Amino acid sequence: MEWWLPHSLATVTKFCLIAYVFQRAAAVHQKCDDIVACVNSRQTIVPRDSRRDQALFLNHMVLSDVGIYVCGTCLKAFFLAKIASVFVTAGSFLLARLLSMPDDQKVQLRETWDQMLLNFSI
Repeated sequence: MEWWLPHSLATVTKFCLIAYVFQRAAAVHQKCDDIVACVNSRQTIVPRDSRRDQALFLNHMVLSDVGIYVCGTCLKAFFLAKIASVFVTAGSFLLARLLSMPDDQKVQLRETWDQMLLNFSI
């Protein structure tokens, strides 16, 4: 099992960094939604001659779909929660499958994994 630890730690670290980047991207979209609500709530203190400019700004923010997109999908907190639940479920299943595997299959898996790493020169 000692061969598995360095690779799994590197993989977990990469997933944590990816999750952090996606979470920050979802925060950008949330801030864009919040600024629209904030500007809209300040309508009463804006002078009448500036309300048209404010309305144009709000329409631009609402219609422009500001945010960070990955593969055509805007990263939102709801989307990240769905993806996280899928990854946790898949990871739990994979871990249970690896731990319940017979010893001879573990040896075969280790040899296959070592051969793949050797092919990729890692």
